[in-house]
Amino acid sequence: MNQPSADVRRAVDDIGQIVRRDGGVLDFRTFDPETGELVVAFGQAANDECVTCTIDEPMVRAFLEDAVRAQGIELAALHIRTPSDAGAASRRLDVLNPTADEYGTDVAGLALRPPGLAGQTIGLLWNGKPNGDVALRALGAALESQFEGLRTRFYSGSIPCDRSLLERVARECSAVVGCTADCGSCSSWMTHDIIAMERAGVPAVIQELQEPQSAVQPTTAEHSRATCSRRLRSQGIDPL
Repeated sequence: MNQPSADVRRAVDDIGQIVRRDGGVLDFRTFDPETGELVVAFGQAANDECVTCTIDEPMVRAFLEDAVRAQGIELAALHIRTPSDAGAASRRLDVLNPTADEYGTDVAGLALRPPGLAGQTIGLLWNGKPNGDVALRALGAALESQFEGLRTRFYSGSIPCDRSLLERVARECSAVVGCTADCGSCSSWMTHDIIAMERAGVPAVIQELQEPQSAVQPTTAEHSRATCSRRLRSQGIDPL
């Protein structure tokens, strides 16, 4: 296998791990380095309790395009097929390499932190999850009351946030708080958007909302936090 094909397959495998944690299936099929066409098979996980909390095809497409671009390769076409035999897909044996590899062609560190919050403009980035706006506005009011001259700006986004919105936030703010991260895919996308802020040189953190769960089983938020921490480390960023 030539190097571009190997890099693309590695990118698909990386995103496939995220999809499998969400209960779905993502498999590499073919990649033609001459035409730049990539074919994958994707099966979405079922989640009757939260329709917006599973990784769907548009999310997979955006994840794959970013992952392949991070390898220095631009796709001319990305074809996402549905697995023709769900039973065969469920019987597939995955052998994973536990060795951590660098993700992408460069390692991103944390953006430079300001010496203090007084006089700063803090962006409050909401992805549309219920009550996340309430939590962000409460946090903004608390910050404005504690730090002289601090201003907050509220931004209403989506899952994922539009690239133009992220660029606007990076231009207008000196630091950003993103919310909400409480399930699988919304946590992954909020982590993705926060990493974009850090890469743009803007310090950013995630505000996580967690509902009470059974003491016997780990909460979805705890699982998501671990997943997000792994993704941050794969980008060369140490989670706080």
